[in-house]
Amino acid sequence: MHQYINVDGAIELERLIQDQNLQLGIAHGRKYSGGIDEIPAAAKNIKHILERSSDDVFEGLLDMIMRYRLDYPLGYPVEARYLASQKGYRDDIVYYPVAEMEGKITLGHVGCPDNPWGREIIERVNSVLRKNRATPEFLEFYESWLDAETAKHCRKTALDYFAEE
Repeated sequence: MHQYINVDGAIELERLIQDQNLQLGIAHGRKYSGGIDEIPAAAKNIKHILERSSDDVFEGLLDMIMRYRLDYPLGYPVEARYLASQKGYRDDIVYYPVAEMEGKITLGHVGCPDNPWGREIIERVNSVLRKNRATPEFLEFYESWLDAETAKHCRKTALDYFAEE
């Protein structure tokens, strides 16, 4: 797979997905955003792409990797690390950022009812995040689920993003 990693250490998914000797696993119905969703969608009829649907979608994809039934899935590094930790193979999982991802960060969202109570909750959450999102404690919580190299990349990306905002 190293031939698909660019000089920035990111995997070139468009090239990788064309390799018919490697099987990709994706979660049915999952949205990855940042331009990533379009790549497997454009290759929908390629037989070496497995689209898995079940209650344990990503966990099942990781299990398939460990049983050599799959070569790589699309997922989030924190998700992979957490699930691999639960299964006892945390240090056997490697994460690569996707070269084609638009922007450097995928934003998460919190939803509440669109009423006065919900808007108040969202404002309180936003206030806490604005105040704490660049603190070492906040960043370390997320980073604790990542390998050292990914954590380093994540911290730089987050701090650059927060500095621009």
